[in-house]
Amino acid sequence: MLRRFGAILVGYSNSPSLPSCLLDCCDGSDEYDSNVTCKNTCWEAGKAARDKLKKKIATYKSGVVIRKQEVERAKEAFAKDEAELAKLKGEEKLLQGLVDKLKGVVFVSISFEPFVNE
Repeated sequence: MLRRFGAILVGYSNSPSLPSCLLDCCDGSDEYDSNVTCKNTCWEAGKAARDKLKKKIATYKSGVVIRKQEVERAKEAFAKDEAELAKLKGEEKLLQGLVDKLKGVVFVSISFEPFVNE
């Protein structure tokens, strides 16, 4: 029969008179009324899981830092682009005014040229 104790899946005997000390609960709390004292190995058994979790947390924290930096860069780039856009819109109005003036001059010069009869 299989039973899950903590994070370890093991086989066990139904006999309460046979303490196992090895294959099930890491702290021996599953031992039935015996004089055998099992060593608490829970800390060692969980070390790998804690190490993996610590690495995951460190990766997450460094990712958060990188994300914050990228967000700040994006905000700066956005502000720069907005300023450039405002500048270009101002130049567009200025140039449109010049174009309108030139269209009037060309129109006037075309309309008022003297007719030469040969």
